[in-house]
Amino acid sequence: MAGAAATAIVVSLQLFVKGYESAQAVFSRWDYDPSLLSDEEEERFKYLFQKMIALDYIIRNTDRHMDNLLIRHVPGKVIELAAIDNGLAFPVKHPECVSRFRTFPFRWTAYRWAQQPWNQGLREHLLTSINPAFLHDLCHELKVLFRHRHINSRYLVFSQMRVVRGQVWNLYECLTKNEPPAGLIMKDPILVTRRYHRNRPTNNNWTQWFRVRRCDNQNRGCC
Repeated sequence: MAGAAATAIVVSLQLFVKGYESAQAVFSRWDYDPSLLSDEEEERFKYLFQKMIALDYIIRNTDRHMDNLLIRHVPGKVIELAAIDNGLAFPVKHPECVSRFRTFPFRWTAYRWAQQPWNQGLREHLLTSINPAFLHDLCHELKVLFRHRHINSRYLVFSQMRVVRGQVWNLYECLTKNEPPAGLIMKDPILVTRRYHRNRPTNNNWTQWFRVRRCDNQNRGCC
């Protein structure tokens, strides 16, 4: 209407994938006929699966199951993975430190690609990329993104960033020690805060720039 004040509407943008199936359907075929997956495709899928593990672990997404893990596989031609529906990502606290009875497992730990050593190319890429400056930039970009939410609380974002930094810290330690991806679930949940104010980290001395604190689970609730 002419003269009326414009109202900003915040929406989410979703990308739909075509030609993908649920992981449960694809894994069932692979289990029934292992020859459907060549050695090259096995290594390619291991790379994709472990890349998803790194993502899920950093954003603290414990809602990855066989219906929101989609796979496109045409034997001998293409194999791709799509991780959708990340609704339980970026919690303000580590879930297991909040509830006394409920568990929040990373379900991918049960699959062989999580129990095998990291894909060497992926491990080298992550070790090269992850450093204090990377973590600073990641948190800055997430803060900018979170400004578009309906509820924008500085304390809420502060709490989320402590969890994210802790996850990146543990992931980097896992990669450095060359532990398999499944070893991530053995790491203690930690919260990491900055020791600096505005200046971007200029070296790889993690303890110079960040402070680590173990989670306190003494006041967990019943659900």
